[in-house]
Amino acid sequence: MTERWRKPVIPIAIEPESRTVVTIGESGNREFRTFKDYQFILKDEDVERLRQGYVCINCQEPFETPFPERCIVCDFPCKERQAEVFARSYEGWEPPLTPLSDKVAALDEADDKKAHIPGKSIWLPRGVDP
Repeated sequence: MTERWRKPVIPIAIEPESRTVVTIGESGNREFRTFKDYQFILKDEDVERLRQGYVCINCQEPFETPFPERCIVCDFPCKERQAEVFARSYEGWEPPLTPLSDKVAALDEADDKKAHIPGKSIWLPRGVDP
């Protein structure tokens, strides 16, 4: 029987993704580079093992004790950097409850209200014309 801590991290799915990085060369020209990467979709329990330091965030090697000094497989500095990399990679996602256009309109309206400077005014009772 295998020990419980040795349970491997098996992704539910692997989705390809790419990101574009723009750099400005010495001549001032913009250079666009596209990097291919993969997004691993993991079970909640495996994400929790990553967060607690029982699995290397770089190569998914399981550990008997959390946050060893370095990963024995890929030499990643787990104790020093794993919490930081986890926080950056798994910051969470909030599903949109309202369409983006509605959110933008609400922000524009809030900006208009902030920019409005009320002038001098008086209240007139009904029946009195200004």
